[in-house]
Amino acid sequence: MNHGPHHREPLCYSSSLSVAPPSGRLCAPPGEHVVLLGDSLTRYQFILLALALRTGGEWEQPPCSSVPQASVSARCAGQSLTGLRWPHLERSWDGWEAFFNGTTAMLRDGSGEQAARSGTAVDGQPRATSVCDCYRDDRCCRAAQNKTCSVVCGTSKAGALWESRYFQWKGLHLTYVMIMGRHRVRGDWRGPGVDGSGTDEARRPEFGARVRHAEEGFVPRWKLPFAEYVRTIIPTFRPRPTTIVFNLGFWLSDLLTTPYGGVSPTEWRTLADAFAPLQAAGVRVVYRTTTAGRPGWGSKVVPSQRDAAAAHFEVLDVHNFTTPLLRRAKEYYTKEGIHFERAEVYHEMNARMLRQLFSSINGGPTPLQ
Repeated sequence: MNHGPHHREPLCYSSSLSVAPPSGRLCAPPGEHVVLLGDSLTRYQFILLALALRTGGEWEQPPCSSVPQASVSARCAGQSLTGLRWPHLERSWDGWEAFFNGTTAMLRDGSGEQAARSGTAVDGQPRATSVCDCYRDDRCCRAAQNKTCSVVCGTSKAGALWESRYFQWKGLHLTYVMIMGRHRVRGDWRGPGVDGSGTDEARRPEFGARVRHAEEGFVPRWKLPFAEYVRTIIPTFRPRPTTIVFNLGFWLSDLLTTPYGGVSPTEWRTLADAFAPLQAAGVRVVYRTTTAGRPGWGSKVVPSQRDAAAAHFEVLDVHNFTTPLLRRAKEYYTKEGIHFERAEVYHEMNARMLRQLFSSINGGPTPLQ
């Protein structure tokens, strides 16, 4: 795949994190297609990674003192985040439709604003490719006249949802697909169909670059178990994936209120068999451990399962550095005990991932803590 001479330098962004290389830059080589598969925490990791690559620096979160008013967060207690449009917190947007459209535009243009039709973004740079085949049936949330069920809307018991995103900037390709544990993977497009040559993806029906919101009776084109999705859909992605980082997250039970079970030995073997043809074709497959969390602030902390995963896959461990954050939970977590209000946690997840995946241009992997 030839992206031309102007796409041969690594794509980098500045980072002030202690886990960043001494250069203060985190980089990824052009020509790579990194596919992230996981739940909403992986989504926020994807958005903040793409935004950092697009703008050249990690997104800086405003302090709580700048937040004007019934909070969804623990740290910004007594204040409202709605309307702030933080890329790593859906509840800071005016509903799912605004979040889907707004974050898609943010990655394309390098800001929260729509770019001019000239094809140039607000910062004078060319527009990145950023599309989202995203759907969320949130009728249960709207009927309740609040957002308290926004986490569980779209499970097998509460309607439907899917979220597939694609980002391309200067020859680097990123894809995100929502995976929710044992729930079937839904969608309307078979994956990225671009070749990096400037094709207008939004005009290609198989790409389906449209945002859908609470359409009555809308059904996905396909609905597959995760292993079957890996076997049949991911091989159709273009450009072909070079690296897949996946996580099964908090959704290994029906709802967040159900005790967390973990992946069984049989399920690990099924996943290993599903990924094996991709690995044989040269695709690097990495299991990212689930971040430490206590769903609903119960007594049970989600297990790492690092050792079980390591029997079959390379492992990126983010459970280890997020576990100490539980001791200062009100500073880091939102009220349900799963998501992070502080963007710096997702930034560190990305720093550790880039240093492990592309160690030769990032000063080696980050030492485990």
